[in-house]
Amino acid sequence: MEKLDIWPRMLRERNGWSDVLRLAAYCLMFFDIEEHEKLSVMMDRVAGAELAPSEPGAVGRRWLRSINEVAWRLYVTAESQRRRGGE
Repeated sequence: MEKLDIWPRMLRERNGWSDVLRLAAYCLMFFDIEEHEKLSVMMDRVAGAELAPSEPGAVGRRWLRSINEVAWRLYVTAESQRRRGGE
């Protein structure tokens, strides 16, 4: 997760579609594994104690699903912009 720390600054400073495309692809590469139980349980901890899941990994799977949905929408938009030369 710490590898993602640099992205907010990069996106603010450069603000280019290629950076959005790279971040979205990175998220899809590492988080598009909802059925990976260990990762789902780890993502439970990201949510914090307020959202303690009824079963281990339940909240983590929601986080992973959300990350992937947003990353996919960003990827499609950024790829479209890149192909149009909108960098």
